[in-house]
Amino acid sequence: MYAIVEINGHQFKVEAGKKLFVDHLAGAESGATVEFDKVLLLDNEGQVTVGVPTVAGAKVVAEVVSPLVKGAHLPQEASQGLSQAQRLSPSIH
Repeated sequence: MYAIVEINGHQFKVEAGKKLFVDHLAGAESGATVEFDKVLLLDNEGQVTVGVPTVAGAKVVAEVVSPLVKGAHLPQEASQGLSQAQRLSPSIH
């Protein structure tokens, strides 16, 4: 069984027993239970229910494992900037 839910404007595929990383859950504390009621699709052993726009009466209940998850820092590429010729050359359209 899996479901497609909308959380903070993003769509996620969720399954029972799996972890999900979600950005910025307001008021989420470790051990708290959160409910997501915007279920867009529900697959129950091959029986697929597609919501219009959501599946009526369906919700996903999850437990917050950690309210703050920090990932690896990704290096930023250095900006080269514009040369003087690029800054002063007019663009013709």
